[in-house]
Amino acid sequence: MHSRIGVTLLLITGNLIFLQAQNVAELDRRNGFKSIKLGSPIDSIKGAVLKKEFLEKEEFSARLY
Repeated sequence: MHSRIGVTLLLITGNLIFLQAQNVAELDRRNGFKSIKLGSPIDSIKGAVLKKEFLEKEEFSARLY
């Protein structure tokens, strides 16, 4: 019984090593992700629709897309 649990935990932790997120250096090298470029205005992104403009904490203007 204990060996099954140990084997199961070993398989789960072994597979987690392969589930790493994309490296940030790769995003920096390509200057973004797919058609989204870092630092580009939201208006230039295809499909972005302004839903609401509001004040955050009654002080900062903000937009929800």
